[in-house]
Amino acid sequence: MPTHPLSPLQAGAWLGIDIGSGRNKVCSFCLITSDGEGDVAVTFEKGPAEAPYPEKNTFAALIDPTRPPTYLRTEIEATVCKVIRHSQLVTRWLETVDQPGATAVAIDAPVALASPGQVLRQTEAACTQTFRTPNRATFESHLDGQQKPGFYNSNTFWKCIGFTVYRHLAARLKTDLSPAALAAATCAQPVTGWRLRETFPSDVYKRADGTEGILANAGKATLRHLVAPGVDWRAEPGVVKPVLTRLQGIRQRLHGDLEVGGALASMQKLTSVTGDLWDAFTCAFAVCAEDHGGGHFRGWDRHSEASERLRREGAILTVATAG
Repeated sequence: MPTHPLSPLQAGAWLGIDIGSGRNKVCSFCLITSDGEGDVAVTFEKGPAEAPYPEKNTFAALIDPTRPPTYLRTEIEATVCKVIRHSQLVTRWLETVDQPGATAVAIDAPVALASPGQVLRQTEAACTQTFRTPNRATFESHLDGQQKPGFYNSNTFWKCIGFTVYRHLAARLKTDLSPAALAAATCAQPVTGWRLRETFPSDVYKRADGTEGILANAGKATLRHLVAPGVDWRAEPGVVKPVLTRLQGIRQRLHGDLEVGGALASMQKLTSVTGDLWDAFTCAFAVCAEDHGGGHFRGWDRHSEASERLRREGAILTVATAG
């Protein structure tokens, strides 16, 4: 079996947040931490198990088309913010912002609507052709048209929760809350301080499992650090033991894939609670890989003529592929 001598991951804290769009859950979290000397930990946390939204809710009970930029009813927005505020991993991550080392968060949700004049958000075009985000007028029209009894649209609700999470974290860190500023932040490369990233785990999976290429060496090296047998994979109390056991099983298969080389068959989309936590891990992995030379932006190129328009929509962080 080949060996892979690796330099330690740099010191840092990389937080991944999977939004989730079910009526009875808000967010799953994964925090990757490194002390810069070889001590790495991967910690999982899920949002509250009790239903955080009104019982037997409909879309109209959750959404208010007159409340941009989140479009959530006041009490629903407060619920989402409470989940983020009470998250142990978010709290732990926020404590690292003013400390030496890399500090970044990656969120599995759109950060912005499409630019004015664009039918759909072009930033997303490279990653997906389904449920792409429209411009503000179209989005608000959709929301208004969906205010009918018994109706529920998880793909729209997911976007609204995402808008709320971005704004809540930006407010905690005293950052400009305007949609344009948050979108621009996903493209920014600050010298110091924290970084905000938008990440689609589904795109990371395609670029790792051979569907759209093979993960570049920098990304593979980052993964080896995260799935190595000596790394502590743990969970906050809300994650039941069978779920953590399944996650650790995926970690073992991924370690085996890395040893064989080539495509990583175990880097793929999963379902249920395990899948939500795995998506959160994938977000955290992508932003950690960025700090180690393995990141790649979709939808925005500073050298492109369209870069300014795309910058207004934000960029999607994924992983670099070989070649």
